[in-house]
Amino acid sequence: MILGILGGIGSGKSTVTRMFADLGAKTLDADTIAHELIEREDTKSTLRQWWGDEILSEDGTVDRTKIAERVFSDAEELVRLEKLLHPEVRARIEEKISEFKDNNGKFLVLDVPLLASSTLRDFCDEILFVNSTEALRETRVKVRGWSPDELKRREANQAPEDNKKILANSVINNSGSLDETRQQVEDLYESLLAIDFTERE
Repeated sequence: MILGILGGIGSGKSTVTRMFADLGAKTLDADTIAHELIEREDTKSTLRQWWGDEILSEDGTVDRTKIAERVFSDAEELVRLEKLLHPEVRARIEEKISEFKDNNGKFLVLDVPLLASSTLRDFCDEILFVNSTEALRETRVKVRGWSPDELKRREANQAPEDNKKILANSVINNSGSLDETRQQVEDLYESLLAIDFTERE
């Protein structure tokens, strides 16, 4: 089965994904794929043509903080970056999904930030919403160096939380302790493994 994960920024989607991985699930992280693509020489060359060498760190890698400052303050630049990266990110995800199915995979988790508005959602048997309070989400992104305004600015580029909740088949509350979240993940993992999703096809 394929489980798609939704949630607000800082809700703990990556934490929940890692917990599923600890239980034996395969995972696909769109951000990880995008970060790999950004470091590819042809992509770096394009980014330097657009924005100059200042988007590179001293070690020659792409400074993702500087990229974020540009694209999340300019909608046109964000669209341009998405057009550069998203087609190949999607192609790689579809390739990995095909491999998973060909190998009769048991459980795959898709962590895709824009899943709510993506047709990649069609590959999912179930959708999970990771819920967390706004205060906790602000605390978590503060560790990344973000202000509450930065959180709101980035969330403006995603579907509203209420829209994501409507799409979900299940919800995990990640506002408590890690142990509480882990127990919910374990319970959901076991219950989903017991379902024969081929009967829905």
